[in-house]
Amino acid sequence: METHRTQRSAIVRAVVALLLGVLTLGGAPAAAAAARPDATLPHLGPAPQRCFQYGSSDNICNGASFPYPPNANYLYATYYGTVYITPHIARLGQDVTANAVPDFNGIPSWATPPGRIMAGCKPTDTFCKWKADSASAYPPNAKAPGGGYSEYDMTFCGFNGCASSGDFYYVLPKKRAISGMVLGMATNPKTGGTEVVPIDGAVVQIDGPSSGTAVTDSAGFYDALVDPGHYTVKVTGSGGQSGAGTPTACAPGSVIGSSCKLDVSGADGTANFQQCPSVPAPAPALDPLARAAAASSAQCPLKVFVKIVGPIANVGTRSGLALDNGLPDEGPVNFTIPTYSKTGSPFGAANEVAEQCESGCANLLVTVIDPQTQKPAAGATIEAKLGQIDTAGSPNLHQQGIQFLCTQSADPTTRQCGTDLTGLTTDSGGQLRLIYWAPGELVSAHTDIDVSATATCSATECTSGQEAGSATSKISVKPYLIYKHNGEITANEADALREIVGNPAIGDVLSAGAHKALVLELHALLHAELIGEAVLDAAEGPLGYAIVQVVDLAGAFSELKEQWALQKAFLTATGLEEAGLDGPPFQKQVPARSVIFDQAVLHGVPNAFHIAAGGFLWDLGKELVRRYGAKPKNQLPAQHVSIQAYEVSTCSDRSPDCGPGYLDQPGIVPRLCFFISWDIGLDQTLCTPPYNAVAWMTIQRTHPGFDPALP
Repeated sequence: METHRTQRSAIVRAVVALLLGVLTLGGAPAAAAAARPDATLPHLGPAPQRCFQYGSSDNICNGASFPYPPNANYLYATYYGTVYITPHIARLGQDVTANAVPDFNGIPSWATPPGRIMAGCKPTDTFCKWKADSASAYPPNAKAPGGGYSEYDMTFCGFNGCASSGDFYYVLPKKRAISGMVLGMATNPKTGGTEVVPIDGAVVQIDGPSSGTAVTDSAGFYDALVDPGHYTVKVTGSGGQSGAGTPTACAPGSVIGSSCKLDVSGADGTANFQQCPSVPAPAPALDPLARAAAASSAQCPLKVFVKIVGPIANVGTRSGLALDNGLPDEGPVNFTIPTYSKTGSPFGAANEVAEQCESGCANLLVTVIDPQTQKPAAGATIEAKLGQIDTAGSPNLHQQGIQFLCTQSADPTTRQCGTDLTGLTTDSGGQLRLIYWAPGELVSAHTDIDVSATATCSATECTSGQEAGSATSKISVKPYLIYKHNGEITANEADALREIVGNPAIGDVLSAGAHKALVLELHALLHAELIGEAVLDAAEGPLGYAIVQVVDLAGAFSELKEQWALQKAFLTATGLEEAGLDGPPFQKQVPARSVIFDQAVLHGVPNAFHIAAGGFLWDLGKELVRRYGAKPKNQLPAQHVSIQAYEVSTCSDRSPDCGPGYLDQPGIVPRLCFFISWDIGLDQTLCTPPYNAVAWMTIQRTHPGFDPALP
């Protein structure tokens, strides 16, 4: 944090004096100043100031004797030169630099710095750098002369002797700083216009690991020293203006209603606010034009709030279809469920059937308040725009689909969708309900939604005829890990894979152990299909899904059956079922095996000389050949594998009919992504084409490692 109060103090004093002379807050004469409240959080006071700088006739020391001071409210100053310290507020271990700027041929002479010398500090150097090895006194005595800062003084020598020049600094302990400005609006009675002025004495409430208050100074500035962590910052009181402060800057963090939510775990925080006065009563003597000018001078931006209603309140959502579905007749998956309220709810207006997001989307509630009346702004025009999600443009993160917004509407013909929505209006309660449709993510992702509002106002309320306001909110999309499993390819299976990959002849001759292992896997493949069919039969109910058999064990053992057996070995090791991994997404006849997934696991073994062979296991086989050779000279170890499955289904922006429920929703694009890691040091990723979510989930959820819980 850099305060730099000395650089603005003279200007601020002049501006404030001018404003006090010609402006009246809220359109009425300023009342007598109330007693200034005391801040309860540790903070620094007004920094000591230079009496003058060379080239300026402004001397604020009021005739104090030369050399200036000693007086802790002022810094030593001399015409022979000036010393400038950066940063004024440093952290333990940070480098602090003092730069000497000579005047009148002054020669600098460095005093011993208050820390380990890092560079410079020699008689011929124009700078001195030291390490901030020890913290300043804590808590600082803000009311003492100098505001709790320390002063470093050096000497400049000239034709008439030597004199000191100093600058201030403070070394923070293991604390963070939250600081900012509180500004207001005031009426200039001469012009009838509105001016932005600093608010002196505004009380800023700071809640978190270190809770308390800060109070602004005459420049509208406040600061507080707090423990690292998450904080809520808001204006709770003020000197001279009514109404809560509207956040105008929150970093690092976001605006939530009338508060700033800051995370100062790793950096200092800034929270700026603007306060709005109530509409003043026009003076009776003013004519209509003057009354309009007086009223418009007090107008403030519309207050716009964007609330993330759910499914993860105030955060966002998770990727993909919800597996903990509230509509069992629709199957085990969905994005949204229907909700209804006679009086209205955050999800929908009164007497409207709305969609409540379960996963893959988030319900957003936009509220607009007119600060003049503190009432909802009905009929305000809204524009909502999405920023770029931070995984966009990163192919290695395998983002599925795109993000977009839709208006909440039971009538698809009136629904508006896109990344930039315009021409929307608030209802009688000053509200607008939106749905954010998320992309499928394998990592946590974030985006911003910017919402701006405009509303018309009468000539007695504002001269421009319009009021405006805006807000920005962050939406997070969490990955949805639904399945994880650790297993292994047996030593004999690994040996068979190594022999097949390493010997591209027609008709591989496997060792006895490898051959036996593959035959067992073939029989397990057929058995798994029968079990899968029984599971679907048991859960069929109104869904009507059925398994279609495809495995035929008749005939001689062949390279095709070797490929089938190795594919089954992979499924056994990972605990995966294939039924449903092939689309179409809503088809009731479900193939027992997925051709596309099988090909991703292993393909091309029956081809002459294994031309165009590939897949997860082929890559593993190549690594085994590289490490152990192509011939079975030594028994291979079992190959351990870890698999994670992520639900990354999305709603199509081209046909956003994605709920409530799952069945007969053509906009749903169901997808899975698998991340596979072998302990041999091989990592692989596969994202499926649209799969049959109902069929696959019904069978797969019977396996250990399947977890439909919210993150």
